[in-house]
Amino acid sequence: KEIEKKGENYYVSPEATFTTCDAPAAWCFRGKNIDAIAGDRLKARDVTFRISDKPVFYTPYLIAPITTERKTGLLIPSAGYSNQRGFNLALPFFWAITENRDATFILDEYTKRGIGEGIEYRYVEPGDIKGKFWLYHIRDNELKRDFVEIRMLHQQYSAEKIGGFLSLNLVNEKDYYREFNSAIDLSSNRFLESTGEIMIPFSNSRAYLMSQYWIDLKENTETPAQRLPEA
Repeated sequence: KEIEKKGENYYVSPEATFTTCDAPAAWCFRGKNIDAIAGDRLKARDVTFRISDKPVFYTPYLIAPITTERKTGLLIPSAGYSNQRGFNLALPFFWAITENRDATFILDEYTKRGIGEGIEYRYVEPGDIKGKFWLYHIRDNELKRDFVEIRMLHQQYSAEKIGGFLSLNLVNEKDYYREFNSAIDLSSNRFLESTGEIMIPFSNSRAYLMSQYWIDLKENTETPAQRLPEA
């Protein structure tokens, strides 16, 4: 309702609602004593995080970047608790390497299980090439075992030349998702699938070679029967 310009790109307001969401009223922050520098940062007090205008979280103070450019720095930490793993605190650090490449490093602590380390690397290249790579490791102090997860997705599609994709999903221990991932769609999976495809396009058809690899996540089972490559 009220906003005052104090200087070049510098604005203040006694109360305001702010969001980066394109969908109207999907989610927003509402706070008081707004102090904002356009293209830099925003500060506010007595802030509530709202979904469909219903408050779900409160913080007495908030500082947030309001820039359209990626910047290297710490991201918002996440915290949680479970009887199995204890208190959890994840500290992510974002590295804006270049305009088309970035990486996120994560330090993940579970009070009952140990400290995990993760890295996610993302890239976009000319020619409709894009991909991401994820590596995570944790030494479980309770089970005395090392858990490792590797995920990779590389996509390279073209209407004129050879293309394809490679999707890798690997774990060294079958119970990794039950122990360290609370996402129900992953922890309830029976199989973990990796897929790769090479494709040659033609004017009205295509030729391809595809291969898949499966990991059975159920305990005390042998390596599942694998499909032969498909052409």
